[in-house]
Amino acid sequence: MNMRTRIQSQREIQPIPAALAYHAESLPNTSAHFSISALADREDILAAVRTAILLARTSRTSLSVTILEEPVLRVGPGDPVPYETLDRLLNSIRTKLFIPRPMNRSVGFALEASIASASFLTAGTITVQVRSVDLFPQSPTSSR
Repeated sequence: MNMRTRIQSQREIQPIPAALAYHAESLPNTSAHFSISALADREDILAAVRTAILLARTSRTSLSVTILEEPVLRVGPGDPVPYETLDRLLNSIRTKLFIPRPMNRSVGFALEASIASASFLTAGTITVQVRSVDLFPQSPTSSR
């Protein structure tokens, strides 16, 4: 009988009080920074802008979108982006990205996106920038 009591008492798991489970030193100030740069086409850029808006909405971070050196969207932390504005914004970006290509040249886009967040900041930031790049520069003509 004494043995059974001892076995049962060993099987009982005592819950750890929340105060003991939480250790302030185990939660240091943390930060994260994620950046990506890529060659992209118009549809990739539109998808990146839509994703950035979704992330900014859900995480309540500020958002900055710059297309071809022109700021097209600046949203503060927690500011909503109405769906009607989103459709107009994406159509505007689509129009800006339509660049006529000169003969013998291929124009592309460099997409740069970054997300920064830190526990010691009240809000993080999301930045999307798009630049035009000349994928195949015209070779200099040689003169004789």
